[in-house]
Amino acid sequence: MALLYMDSFDGYAWANQTRYPYIGSYGTESLVTGRTGNAYRITNPVNRNVQSVGLVIAPWRPANTASGIIGFAVRSSSWSLLDDTSASLISVWLGSLCQVYLRMNNDGTLSAHNGNSDALYGYTSAALQDDTWVYVEFKWVIHASSGSLVIRFNNQQVYSFTGDTLPDPVGYTAEWTSVRVRGAGWAASGSATMDVDDLYLLDLTGSYNTDFWGDTTVAALHPNAAGNSAQWSRGGSDSGTNYGQVNETDPNGDTNYIYTTTAGNVDLYNFPSTVTGAVINGVQVVAVAKKGDTGVASIAAQARESSSDYTHGAPLGIASNTVYGTFVFPYDRMPAGGAWSESGFNAVEWGIKKTS
Repeated sequence: MALLYMDSFDGYAWANQTRYPYIGSYGTESLVTGRTGNAYRITNPVNRNVQSVGLVIAPWRPANTASGIIGFAVRSSSWSLLDDTSASLISVWLGSLCQVYLRMNNDGTLSAHNGNSDALYGYTSAALQDDTWVYVEFKWVIHASSGSLVIRFNNQQVYSFTGDTLPDPVGYTAEWTSVRVRGAGWAASGSATMDVDDLYLLDLTGSYNTDFWGDTTVAALHPNAAGNSAQWSRGGSDSGTNYGQVNETDPNGDTNYIYTTTAGNVDLYNFPSTVTGAVINGVQVVAVAKKGDTGVASIAAQARESSSDYTHGAPLGIASNTVYGTFVFPYDRMPAGGAWSESGFNAVEWGIKKTS
């Protein structure tokens, strides 16, 4: 596994999202117009020189790893208003222990720091500009002697470090479990906003997607026609088709949905074609689901390529029978294992399978 997670911020309304837990004490979160479609916005109040609200990304993986890459587009209405003692743009965590973080400075630079001692590794050679989208990428390898940190702005390297990147205290090991993207503390002279768009997250395992993607657009596509299988039933308001129950830009809960009690049942859908000339690095299938009752239930993404069916190799258990959750199934390669192509992607049907 290398691709862990992506977000275009286009597939849901913020008030209804179930992807990110709430963190922080100050600031508000919303969706605004981004580079393409929506962007995630943090608005921080005046005179709150503490870490704001933000995103926590804790993807499922077979095992924790020491390395990863995160990339996203970011802009702020004013980097110069930062109280840069409390402003970590990106931080990498092992449970409740911070391994490494990138601090935002009020001159627009980023600085890399030890997550425990706050010791400085170094500064970027370039600065972020106000009201300007910049695609920021951060690669880390946590190791006591041969660790490394690399930061890029708009596909250009602006900082690198090689050496000890593992904090010393007991409890720290060379692995990570989550990444946080957060806003900053703003000085008393004014409030500011920070926007995030087109986010991806990788680890560096496996044979594919083990290096920077570069400036990336993440596109959210929704079902637009029936696929080869419609074994689930329709619930709530009946649209007349299974794909019509699940094609909302913003998932609508119990208003209309599909359901099944039979393990092995599959629903498949067609999707709009990607943009002409697209270079595809990865795909993720996103399901919003809850159990119909107590007991064990799990789902997996299902794909149909060239008349053959493929079930995603990592089914996910559904914990709640009262609250919808978001379940993500990433793909580094075509379902049959081949390299991505525009025509190949456009021909695949995607859907969902009840695995237990």
